[in-house]
Amino acid sequence: MRLALRVLTLIALLAGSASAAPRLDFQVVTTDGASTLVSSEAVSVTLGKGWVASTRGSEATVWDTEARTVTRILHDEQAWQRSSIHAEVALREAEQANRRVLGGLVRATEADVPGYSDAELEAAFGMPLMDSRASIGAFEAPDGGTWWSRPDGVALAGLMPGKKRIPKALRPSWAVFVAHALHLHPEVRTAVLEQGAVPASITLRWTPADEERIEEWSFVGSGRASGRPPVPPDGYVERIADRADVAKLVQVVRSSTIPSRDQALASLRDRMSGAIAKDRGLDGFLAGLEYSIQRSGLPVDELAPVATAAASDSRLDLLMNSLSASSPAEAELALRALERIKDEVRPHGRVVDVFAANHLVGLGRHDEGYRTLRDYLQGQPISAGPLHDLGLILSAMDEMGDAWRCFELARAVDDQQPLVLSIDTYEEALMRRYPWFY
Repeated sequence: MRLALRVLTLIALLAGSASAAPRLDFQVVTTDGASTLVSSEAVSVTLGKGWVASTRGSEATVWDTEARTVTRILHDEQAWQRSSIHAEVALREAEQANRRVLGGLVRATEADVPGYSDAELEAAFGMPLMDSRASIGAFEAPDGGTWWSRPDGVALAGLMPGKKRIPKALRPSWAVFVAHALHLHPEVRTAVLEQGAVPASITLRWTPADEERIEEWSFVGSGRASGRPPVPPDGYVERIADRADVAKLVQVVRSSTIPSRDQALASLRDRMSGAIAKDRGLDGFLAGLEYSIQRSGLPVDELAPVATAAASDSRLDLLMNSLSASSPAEAELALRALERIKDEVRPHGRVVDVFAANHLVGLGRHDEGYRTLRDYLQGQPISAGPLHDLGLILSAMDEMGDAWRCFELARAVDDQQPLVLSIDTYEEALMRRYPWFY
């Protein structure tokens, strides 16, 4: 009996240790460039296999490297939102490129504005610039720490080694936290991770929104936390997307079923055959075009009858010549032609909005292109290609969170659609370029 109790106790202890994860506690003091206190916050970091979570103030963040998602839980607002790690990495890349262009303009004016040198941009976004002109120097301090400085001699970061070892199995999770949460130059980040231990302190200088910030992270202790990543408490409201219209699309596609999709496609097929019977060839051709967009192509033998029926309609040539444009002038003419077709073939002319949106984006009118494609999708939300295109427009507007939500919707509708497969290729490229975020 006693042996059985000991076995049960041992099993319980083992289960308990397996369900716990190490927690690292820091005090983070932030000052501005004039050494004025901005904030002093406690930050806890929990390391799990395949995930890492941090709590700072009233916000908890969970990076899930298996699902490649980021979940933010806003306790003050009793809300939460999930986004893609790919979206966050793509936004960093875009913002770094934008600020580098601005930096060139700043230097041309000889204005003394911090945050735009290559070394500062590499630190702020944690990404090396391919043709970087940065050269940061490292030197050992008398207290055993290491400091890195910008080319002008200003300290960029400091590291004091610590003794708290990080288990090898959890070092990938620690690396993901360091990459996402600390604004460190790639050389500094490498030095931090090579320690294999929690630093006693890290000092870093970065410049968000042209205001210099200096953060000092001091390790204050460790403990144990749940072995499962934090989840939003019951009753917290999900912020489905940043834009209300994208949130609506997410809800519609989530609620769509295969039968409902098949019914929509069957309706388009009925339109094609009905249009031929009624000698309304252009209407049938537009239905075939829409079917092709929604299902990644329509067999030639099925499209041929509606094309033949539409051949006698002079507007078919107008339509075909308006689907693409090689110059701004051609794009403007195409937009007018597509609008005419849409007006004359209502309500089935809506599919031309997909091509009109492409022309608008090509002309730099992203807001108009977004609204045009969004309006189309509100009537046909289960269209993988247009969902992908809406994501591209949002990414061009640096709204990466909602861009990836559209990409995920496109993937949910048809994960074999060629445009959707291009998303996979882009994500793989991001992971190759910036593996430390994953």
